[in-house]
Amino acid sequence: MHQFIYALVFSLALMGCEKKGDTPVVPLTNQATQTGAQTAAQADIPDPHAAMDDKLVMVVERNMILDRDVAPLEAYLSGAIGKKVIVEVVPADEQVIEALRKGEAQMSYTAAWTFMIAHQRADMEVEAVATVAETAETDSLWVVLAKAPIKSLANLKGKKIAFTYASSAEGFLFPLASLMEAKVLSPDDDPEKVFALVAFAGSDTAALEGLRAKKYDAVAISGDAWPKEAKDLRILSKQGPVPRAAFASKSTLDPELKSKISAALLGMGAAENDELRTKFFGKVGLTAKAHYEYTQALQKAIDVVDAEYPL
Repeated sequence: MHQFIYALVFSLALMGCEKKGDTPVVPLTNQATQTGAQTAAQADIPDPHAAMDDKLVMVVERNMILDRDVAPLEAYLSGAIGKKVIVEVVPADEQVIEALRKGEAQMSYTAAWTFMIAHQRADMEVEAVATVAETAETDSLWVVLAKAPIKSLANLKGKKIAFTYASSAEGFLFPLASLMEAKVLSPDDDPEKVFALVAFAGSDTAALEGLRAKKYDAVAISGDAWPKEAKDLRILSKQGPVPRAAFASKSTLDPELKSKISAALLGMGAAENDELRTKFFGKVGLTAKAHYEYTQALQKAIDVVDAEYPL
């Protein structure tokens, strides 16, 4: 893989870049040589998969939870699992992964791509998947102005494009894979020479605002953010299905404990827990998904862009 693409995927998307608005993509140092050092560091961690005797810790990145007063959530989980549960809210995805990898946390709630990293680096397994309108997937969209003369992804060459943020499956991984599948971008290309501008807008809202202001010619957003009544916008292409956020736990926990965790998390989707669930995670439901069902489309996109995980 070309150094620029490798650095783009590895450094920004996999290592939890900050979600800052209108961040230009610039060449980064290839970090492949760090993999060996990281692996050695992991080997020094004593028993990283063991649950603490007196408690469980669930780690959540702060943009994934709506209310920071987590006491009601801790009380529900502790009662349902029969073991004290502490919910820790951390600033970025990177802290989520590290807490899980070091055994400082045994449970998580993450977006789909972050889950894949957690699965690879910290032996996490899906326990419950968020649903909207009873579906556990959404779409990734490339969007342009309705009157733009852009008819296909091939027309994006030489244009100004923006992703949302680099750890987003809908706003970066799947749209990037679509560009490579359409032969707009190849592993040997330098995106700075293919496009007039490549940027991270920071959010779906910022991406659409930038598109309307003509800062960008095309933007990648989540299907959930598509403004259905907007007559000034047009969907150029649709990618997916993209799995929604998921609760997960360590695969190496005691099977009886894992069963209680799974029941507690899925139980949070019951009608009697609507208020609690909505308070912290919004208007979502919860459903069970097998690992291969949850990850197959995600893994295909990862394979297309040749993203590699440091194990």
